Amino acid sequence: MKTNAGSWLKFNASSRELHGVPGDGDVGLYWVNITVMDEDGAIGWTNFTLNVTKPTGPGPGDNHAPVLTNGSMSPASGDEDTSFTFTVHYTDEDGDPPASIYVVIDGVEYPMDLKPGDNASDGDYIFVTKLPKGNHTYYFKASDGTDDAVPGDNTPTTSDDAATTPEIQKGEEDDDKEADSSWMLWLAIIIIVIIILAILAFAMMKRKPAAEAPPEEAEEEEELAEWEEDEEGEDEWEEDEDEEGEEDEDEWEEDEDEEGEDEEDEEFEDEVEEEAEEDEDEWEEEEENEEVEEDEEELEEDVEDLPPVKSIDCPKCKSEIEIPFSEDAKVGLECPSCGAKGKISNPYME
Repeated sequence: MKTNAGSWLKFNASSRELHGVPGDGDVGLYWVNITVMDEDGAIGWTNFTLNVTKPTGPGPGDNHAPVLTNGSMSPASGDEDTSFTFTVHYTDEDGDPPASIYVVIDGVEYPMDLKPGDNASDGDYIFVTKLPKGNHTYYFKASDGTDDAVPGDNTPTTSDDAATTPEIQKGEEDDDKEADSSWMLWLAIIIIVIIILAILAFAMMKRKPAAEAPPEEAEEEEELAEWEEDEEGEDEWEEDEDEEGEEDEDEWEEDEDEEGEDEEDEEFEDEVEEEAEEDEDEWEEEEENEEVEEDEEELEEDVEDLPPVKSIDCPKCKSEIEIPFSEDAKVGLECPSCGAKGKISNPYME
């Protein structure tokens, strides 16, 4: 290849491509001659002219940064239930849409959306949200993929010039919740106070001594309670006696059956035992008679030494009941008139 162009123009024989990037000083007309030869020595050639001109649009290094204007928050004030709209106008001289565009609220980036019907490289972008109670800072940022956006007016585009919202007020729903919580708290306090007063009143009633009954009535009540307890104890004792009697009777019947089975084998032994028992019974009878006579003499002596007979009025019918002498701590009594039974403390032991 032959040409009057500079070294910026090259021909690649392998790919058969002519390529080059002229500089700002390479504007002008250039001739180019390309000659080729095949294996047989045949030759071919071509001539043409290149016209290098100045660029009409931005080239490398000529990108224009996008511009942000009219940044705002609407409405200007509100509470936690209010929806706030953040708006900013994006413009790019090169016609580039934003590669990214955000509103930064309290240091957090939120992506913005193109307002319906607007041009992507020259239109409004919006973001809608609710804010918690208090003041908040915000600013806008964007990029066309090459350069970051710059402000075209007082629109905040960095954290250093971030705008501050008016104080966001507490929402009505939160006020209602707070009122409900306060009401529930007072109700709980009232209930706790009532419970404490009830407990104190009950404790005071438990400590208050009962009015003392006259001595005679107190004794009668004590004896009646004692009588009823003893009567219940006697009923339990009779039930136990009946159960033991039934058990003994069952055992006796079982023993009798067993003895009946062995009766024939033991007839001889029984005859021998009967004779021995008769002799033993005669001896025991004589010994018992002697003991009975001795006991009668001792009993007569003890009767003479007994204290005067005491008595008590029946708690139920008020009839007089004689109290027999006993050395036990409790004495069992039965009313001859109404048949009431019970036990009292032994008056002879006092």
